[in-house]
Amino acid sequence: MMMSTGPIRYGSACLLLGLGFVAACGAGGASSAPQFEDDSPPPITPGAPSSPSTPENTPTLPPAGLLPEAPSAQGSGSGPASCVGVSAEVELLRQPVDIVIAIDNSGSMDDETRAVEENLNVNFAEILEQSGIDYRVILVTEHRESDGQDTAVCIASPLSSLSACPSDAPGPSARFFKGCRKIDFLFVIDNSDSMEDEQANLARSFPGFIRVMRQVLEATDFHIMVVATGGDPEDDDEPALDAEECEEIQGAGHRQSEQGEECGITGGLPFMLAEQPDLEATFSCLALVGTDGSAFERPMDAVLAATGATLNAPGRCNAGFLRDDAVLVVTFITDEEDQRSQGEPADWRQALLDIKPGKDDALVLLGLVGDNNVDGGLLGGPCGGLDADGSPRLQEFVSSVDGVLGSVCAPDYTPFFQTAVGSIDSACSDFEAPAAP
Repeated sequence: MMMSTGPIRYGSACLLLGLGFVAACGAGGASSAPQFEDDSPPPITPGAPSSPSTPENTPTLPPAGLLPEAPSAQGSGSGPASCVGVSAEVELLRQPVDIVIAIDNSGSMDDETRAVEENLNVNFAEILEQSGIDYRVILVTEHRESDGQDTAVCIASPLSSLSACPSDAPGPSARFFKGCRKIDFLFVIDNSDSMEDEQANLARSFPGFIRVMRQVLEATDFHIMVVATGGDPEDDDEPALDAEECEEIQGAGHRQSEQGEECGITGGLPFMLAEQPDLEATFSCLALVGTDGSAFERPMDAVLAATGATLNAPGRCNAGFLRDDAVLVVTFITDEEDQRSQGEPADWRQALLDIKPGKDDALVLLGLVGDNNVDGGLLGGPCGGLDADGSPRLQEFVSSVDGVLGSVCAPDYTPFFQTAVGSIDSACSDFEAPAAP
């Protein structure tokens, strides 16, 4: 018989235990003993013979080294069964472990969140330190900046680099991570004549999105670009090379307000940086893209133009926006289904994934769309019959990469963006930036 254990996983360490005793027994004689090619191992008999195994008389294996020598295999066959015993030592293997912890920050979690924070900072940290394993902790939750945040979590030393909690920002360390460092945000906004209220809603909701993003995400280096669904396709023979011309190109980053006034982007870039003064006001200026665009919306044409090689080439309208070592977050808002953009949802998905070859976790899709086709509506919905068109194609596109969908008819987009931050944080946790050349 063979008795063995393993592998056994305990906590974060992987324990591979091998403990075995192999016996091949017969009624006696050489023909019933196990055979070896060189016939070198002598047969061994483990104690006196026993009757067939029952719960009462199941044989007990003696410790290794105490087994008596077996009689010669040339016996008459009337004696004890001929057996061979083999033992193995226990081997402990420790492997590096990534520990991902996701914590619910909803309003009903105040008591649970405090308990989780205390246990992580004290008990869990002590267990990890004593284990001697090579670990990394990745936390997906809202960071606690003040005592008044009942459902946020602050991680202190020894897991993080913070000496005390709460704190203004997380304290990443060699063993504690809060996600990626760089994110490129693209907002594609429908500028048809029915979108005035939705654009204002987006502008009002953006400060809440930025606040939660800064609390939850570790990223401190981000680009934010706003484009409209309308505009003229880029002419490869006569490309737009200055800011004024770029304002008219579909997929080009906007620098001006609806009235043609500069929104104050630092450095005259087509996108905002993390250090943009008064970021919320600048975004609001850009988000009100106007309502004089085409009634035949093509949001996905705008998305693919904004991220395509042509507009992102050096010297072109969006030069410098996309970065290889950043997660790309695409948010589009429209009250119409996209029936006119080139390709199908699978084509749109692949085109965006091609921007990050081999890095599917570097893409996050967020869609605020019509939801009349969804029973009960999407987050914040549903839309009334005449408020927006159901958008199954756009919904399919976002769902194809496990993105976040919300109703364009929601009275406030802040809950949508709060939910989206969790998906962005998850992508950041999985993202590995390409090695520098």
